[in-house]
Amino acid sequence: MATTFQDLDISFTSNPSTGDFLKTFDVKSATFALKNVLLTRPGQNFGDFLYGCGLNDLQFELMTPALGAFIKRKIQEQILLYVPEIQVQNLTVATNLDTGDTYIVIMYYVIGNPAVQTFNMTLTKSR
Repeated sequence: MATTFQDLDISFTSNPSTGDFLKTFDVKSATFALKNVLLTRPGQNFGDFLYGCGLNDLQFELMTPALGAFIKRKIQEQILLYVPEIQVQNLTVATNLDTGDTYIVIMYYVIGNPAVQTFNMTLTKSR
């Protein structure tokens, strides 16, 4: 039996016949869960104060190789704990010390789907 992952569709549109919220499945659901854990600040989820990487808060930090290593470790921990439907194949965090930008690339599999998915994110230093 194939494993299916589901979540509410972020658009919150309803099914015209039943009035229920629409659901997303598998890859779309896993990608949403990944983006959610990356952008949520720790303490923002009242059910679990450890949930979230808080990457938005790091825009104001001085980007160094040590901070890049911290970001990578934090992402790995959060994915293992809170996004069990994906298996990370490769996680790259690169910092541009001149501009202060940080580039995050996550290549992953959704369990039950053999296709490799790629998630890209850039943290741009606020000026």
